[in-house]
Amino acid sequence: MQFARIVRAAAVAALAATSIVAAQAQTLAGDEIDAGVFRTVDTGDGVGRILGSGLDGPFTVENRFGDAKTFSNLFVLNVDALSFEVDFLSGGSFQEGLVLRLTDFDFLEIPFPVYLAELALIQSNLVGYFTVTHTADSIEVQWGGTSFNEDTYLKVFFPPSPVPAIPEPETWALMVAGLASVGATALRRRRS
Repeated sequence: MQFARIVRAAAVAALAATSIVAAQAQTLAGDEIDAGVFRTVDTGDGVGRILGSGLDGPFTVENRFGDAKTFSNLFVLNVDALSFEVDFLSGGSFQEGLVLRLTDFDFLEIPFPVYLAELALIQSNLVGYFTVTHTADSIEVQWGGTSFNEDTYLKVFFPPSPVPAIPEPETWALMVAGLASVGATALRRRRS
């Protein structure tokens, strides 16, 4: 009777812990990030942030709805809690060395720091070769040499937060067997 009560209490505590951990998904909602288009190769226009056409500084990511920012007449950048999307507005192409850089990710709504370890998924129909790279708190799209039209898009999903994994059934079975063994041993000692 006592053993069954201990096993039930342990199972309830384990389920409660895993549901709390699973609920702490990372998000950018409420985070102030910086977005900009940069030249990394001098093609006669200098190197660094391209100013005066949008994406000129930090902005706060809106909760669930995103924050659309327009870069000149080329594209709209929409960053939401778990992804960002670039929707192109017209046709054209990018010179070599042109990058879109998003920085200062904090993932505010979880109680411990999260680092951007990997990107979960990238979807795009950009024509040409582009790369998406990242650091612990930034993402850079290197898209020099690509071309686009009004139907072109690029969408990058952030990975799920690195929370502890929920134990698999085999692990649960081993844990229950261990608890049963401890309970049986305690019961034998009490009887003798």
